[in-house]
Amino acid sequence: MQEWFAQTWVEGQSHYLCGYLARDGQRAYFWQDNLLQQPGGKSMVLARSGANPGVDVDRLFVGLHALGFHGPFMMELISDAHGALHYIEINPRFWGPLQLVLTACPRLLILFARDHGATLAEPPPPPTAGPHWYAWAQGARQGDCRHYPGAQGLPAEKLLLQHDVYAAADTQALHACF
Repeated sequence: MQEWFAQTWVEGQSHYLCGYLARDGQRAYFWQDNLLQQPGGKSMVLARSGANPGVDVDRLFVGLHALGFHGPFMMELISDAHGALHYIEINPRFWGPLQLVLTACPRLLILFARDHGATLAEPPPPPTAGPHWYAWAQGARQGDCRHYPGAQGLPAEKLLLQHDVYAAADTQALHACF
């Protein structure tokens, strides 16, 4: 490849805006604070639902809809030590910690299913206000994870085991490791 460019490294807290924009403009989304990430920028292995760090989400969704976009997306931002937000990337697909959707924003999957022909009722609101957690304990064992500022002071090992996606009752038999 002959074209390349360098980018400035941004240090700070990683946030995902996890969303779904339906064909008719309806939307569902939640914020995810990333806590631990596999080496080399690979998968997030510990995350929790979080708050909007300062994005005009309505404007974003209206703009995406006006461009004709519909579907799932995950946008990453990093807030630096001064609170400034830095856009990192947007992926027009479902993301690794999709399990978090089931507890933090089940309506997101309802909109996806409706766009694909399913007739589903509105889901009940999440059972608790949060935070909702996602963990992948085995993924965390694959090297020294990057610790984001939000992980400071948290019992990471305990949270990885307590919220491990493969420890869920509906997954244990499939994974056969518990």
